[in-house]
Amino acid sequence: MGILIPRSLNFEPCIIHHWLDPTGHYDPPMEREFPFFIKLYTFADAGNPCPPNWHERLEIFIGVAGDGLFRVGDRVLPFGPGDVIVVDNKKLHRTERITGRQRRGIVISFMPELVYSLGSPLCDMTYLTPFYCQVPGIDPVVRHGEARLGDIHGAINKLLRCYAERPQGPAARLGCKTYLLELLYHLSQHFAFAEAARSELEQQQQRARRLGRLLETLRDKYGKKISVADAAAIAGMSESRFMRYFRAATGMTFVSYLTHIRLHNAARLLKDTDLSIGEVADQCGFSHQSYFDRQFRAEFKMTPREYRATIRTAAPEMETSPEPDLAEAG
Repeated sequence: MGILIPRSLNFEPCIIHHWLDPTGHYDPPMEREFPFFIKLYTFADAGNPCPPNWHERLEIFIGVAGDGLFRVGDRVLPFGPGDVIVVDNKKLHRTERITGRQRRGIVISFMPELVYSLGSPLCDMTYLTPFYCQVPGIDPVVRHGEARLGDIHGAINKLLRCYAERPQGPAARLGCKTYLLELLYHLSQHFAFAEAARSELEQQQQRARRLGRLLETLRDKYGKKISVADAAAIAGMSESRFMRYFRAATGMTFVSYLTHIRLHNAARLLKDTDLSIGEVADQCGFSHQSYFDRQFRAEFKMTPREYRATIRTAAPEMETSPEPDLAEAG
């Protein structure tokens, strides 16, 4: 079937840095009464289209134009136009690379309580199984040619048409929720996970609470020296238990997570300040600039100096350059 974009919905550059804290926590405004939104993004930088982020909201990513890689923790998921990814929202994730003349995607975000909360029928939890019951070795992606993709695209298209009306009243919001539930139904049928979702949700919430103090520390002091032993002590665990626990919660080792945070905060400083490369490295916790340069090149495929020059040149274009439209629905 394919994804049909209503003419009244516009793509915008994927610029979310200003909503991120130093740990990558992404917390844009969301209505309390109806915690749901859809974003249509263009990716101007093919090699580094989006910073890593995590959040409480549940998220579905749909490729629209271009082939790319979507990273969730240590997993890298290839995707193409029309592919649908169920994101593990508590793990650092991002569109890592996307190629093609046009590079576009859709993000559907909502809070889990819009679908299931205390007092809801237990069967409603099944809608959330694709998010909370992901299985190692099975990609959380519905790709071209798979049996239920047509039904999934149909639900997405109905949801986009309804959202294009900018729902404010109860009836319009009911339409969006109806088509969201239809989408979640088809996703849950596609993945057909066992109904362990409620238990996994409780475990995920417990992990988030247990690591909350540590994440606050990293947000405020990511540039300071902090060892695995220090992190384990803050979380109130032994080192061995902490390493297993942290990886289960974030999909990454603590060292990889901390390095990731430091590098992307360094990228922000390179873009937004006139600090020297050495000063950026020092503020972000790298004691040797040569080590910082190697790590930065490994992450961004260019040196810090090249990145600063490239991102400052590209920034005005990202905000102003129009792109030709893809297939649209009237």
